[in-house]
Amino acid sequence: MYKYLLFFLFLIFTPLSSNSYEDRPILLDKSYIKVGYGLNMVPDINNVKQQGEGLYSIDQTFPNAVFDMKFDRGTTFALAFGSKFDSFAVEMSLENLVSDVDSFTSDTLNKSTSGDLSITVVLINGLYYPKALNFNETSVYFGAGIGVAHKVDLDESGITGQRVNANETFRSFTDVGNISYQYLVGVEHEMNDSIALFIEAKSLTVNSVKFDKDSHVAGYKEVDIKPYTALVGLKFYF
Repeated sequence: MYKYLLFFLFLIFTPLSSNSYEDRPILLDKSYIKVGYGLNMVPDINNVKQQGEGLYSIDQTFPNAVFDMKFDRGTTFALAFGSKFDSFAVEMSLENLVSDVDSFTSDTLNKSTSGDLSITVVLINGLYYPKALNFNETSVYFGAGIGVAHKVDLDESGITGQRVNANETFRSFTDVGNISYQYLVGVEHEMNDSIALFIEAKSLTVNSVKFDKDSHVAGYKEVDIKPYTALVGLKFYF
């Protein structure tokens, strides 16, 4: 997967030209780097099953225990490299989302009251700028992207319950390589020929995340994580 992403990055920064019978202008308008920061919200994930049995499970007494995951609002940092071609743009983005755990509660009195969820994704995004929504220096665009989650990390603390080990105060789970995709809408305002201000709203899906602990023995079974993000940032053209 990473080889394909590097290939697309090479294409982004390679000017396109035509060798046909007539001379045509280079299609590449501008390349850019953009940096954004904002807030995210991870919807509650309910009835999550555990994996592992006995000593190698989260709840060792009740193997059929299910968990409800609740998260606080978090922050998102995004970095993208791309090129704009008339009404279209192609970019590679690296995005990191961090959200605090509100609570993880099971139907068998096992509970976590703090921790955090961290998601890092690498995506190839295609953007479209409709000419009808271009208002002088301000334009609206729509986009979609697909890629892979470099890492999804879940940490739990504040663990309580009747069947929690007395010395258990922290759990860490990870998963990597999950297929991810997103949809987005944005507004861009050109401040000058080199700098633009942008605002984006995104809906990201990270597929089939299986949080593993203790050499892939204990953990949570597969869930889809679908955070929503609002970003504001700067785009630098060159």
